[in-house]
Amino acid sequence: MQFLEQVDASALRKHEDSLNPVPNVRLGSYGMPPPEQFELWRVTLEERDLDKMFVLFDFVEHTIGLHGKLSGIRPSGGFKERVEKKIQQNLDLRLSPKLAVVIVTVDWKEWPLILADGNHRATAQYLKHGTITGVPAFVCKHPNICFWTNTPIESRKRLAL
Repeated sequence: MQFLEQVDASALRKHEDSLNPVPNVRLGSYGMPPPEQFELWRVTLEERDLDKMFVLFDFVEHTIGLHGKLSGIRPSGGFKERVEKKIQQNLDLRLSPKLAVVIVTVDWKEWPLILADGNHRATAQYLKHGTITGVPAFVCKHPNICFWTNTPIESRKRLAL
C-alpha cells in the first residue's frame, strides 16, 4: 500500500458518517476498540495487498475454499443485492475517494488486512475490475484487532460449527 497521510480518529469518523448514517461496522462497534486506540492512515492499495486482504464473516461463504480472501471471491451469484447493484452501476473505487474502504490489521507488513467497512464495495470492485490497485482506503492498525470476532480466523471457526 502507498501511505498518503496519517490521520486522527475525527477524520475516520467523518468518513464513516458520510457513508453510514446508521452505525454499521464502525471502529468501536461490534467489539472493536474505539478509533482513538488505532494508528490510522489514508492509503492507496496496491496489487500486492490483495493476497493479504480478507472479507468479513458474511462474505466468507462467497470465497473459494471458505478462506475469506477477497482474491478468492467467486464470480458467480449468491451475492447480496448491494454487490450486484454496484457491479451494474460500474462502480470504480479508484475514481471515488469518498467511498474509501476501511481496513483493520495488527500490522500492515505481515498480518492480514481485514475489510471492516466496504466489503460490498470492495467485492464489486474486484469482480468488475479485477484489481484493487489504486483503491483509496483507511488502514487502521491495532495490536489486539486479531481478537475481534469478525476476523477471518473467527469466521472460519463459526463456519465449522
